[in-house]
Amino acid sequence: MKRSPKRYSEGEKAVALEALNLAGGNVARAARETGIYVNTLREWAHGRNVSPSIYVDYVAKKKGAVSARLSALQDRLVEALFDEEKIEAARYGELSTAFGIVTDKLRLMDERPTAITEARDDSEIRAKTLALLEDYKAALDGDEAKAKEALLRDAPSLDEYLN
Repeated sequence: MKRSPKRYSEGEKAVALEALNLAGGNVARAARETGIYVNTLREWAHGRNVSPSIYVDYVAKKKGAVSARLSALQDRLVEALFDEEKIEAARYGELSTAFGIVTDKLRLMDERPTAITEARDDSEIRAKTLALLEDYKAALDGDEAKAKEALLRDAPSLDEYLN
């Protein structure tokens, strides 16, 4: 005779999902601790067969736990970036890349932008650069070649606006 599946209350589901959070997302360990089948826990962890309020609470706690772990990792990476022994033992570029990735992920979790989103107006920069070139020319008796050379020596990043 086939048994009908066990019915769990929303409270039991909430407790099981909390156990999953405490197990660091390790479904097998949480299943052993709660006595609930692995597949059932996986379904609840993906929002299936569980009330939206319990699932939202689970996700918020999970996000907080992940954020806390990433913050701790970020702190360790900062320490490693300034630790002379680690600098010599590891490739500095790898440490800085890891730090950048962790920082980026934390910004995403906080719903903050991770890239420069401001558009720049190149035409305005170009106009100001050309006006500055005119000032240099006036100071150098109208010699455009010398003015351009002096301006680029003082502000090499303006080269793209002079051509």
